[in-house]
Amino acid sequence: MFTLTFPLRWRRQTCRLIVDSVVFQLFWLATMLAPLPVWQLPALLLWAWLSPFGRRQWLIALVLASLGIMVDGLWLNIGWLSLTEPAALVAGVPLWLALLWLACCRYLLMLVASVRWPLWALSLFGALGGPASYAAAAAFGHASIHWSQLVITLPFVAWWALLPLLVHRLGETHDPL
Repeated sequence: MFTLTFPLRWRRQTCRLIVDSVVFQLFWLATMLAPLPVWQLPALLLWAWLSPFGRRQWLIALVLASLGIMVDGLWLNIGWLSLTEPAALVAGVPLWLALLWLACCRYLLMLVASVRWPLWALSLFGALGGPASYAAAAAFGHASIHWSQLVITLPFVAWWALLPLLVHRLGETHDPL
């Protein structure tokens, strides 16, 4: 009888990737349903406890999230992106969005380190996934996006195509477990 076995490290890494993927998707959906930092911060802390990162990985996640927050601040300041609800601001973006950026970057670090996709696939994933997330936020009524302004939409898509490559470069020495 043939038995398919996988190395323990592979099984742990796959399990962690699946758990982190489910947690991030639930975090994102819950944020769209109720964009409130009062539950987001405890949820992020619980996620960090259940699936720990080292200091270096948290530093990379914080740097990337700060960069994302600044880029979203730019989209907001030039009027390409408008948020529909008033909220406490951090560096020009609502706190709920800043916490979502932290969760996104934490997840991207784990994902990019785990999947070992070619760089073009990572870039395509970002170019499709990032804008889709914003389109969904608009569908939930949290934002208004001026997609027809191609002079801004194209750099927006390019930013999302480059973000996974930046995550890959910064996290190269990151061991996902």
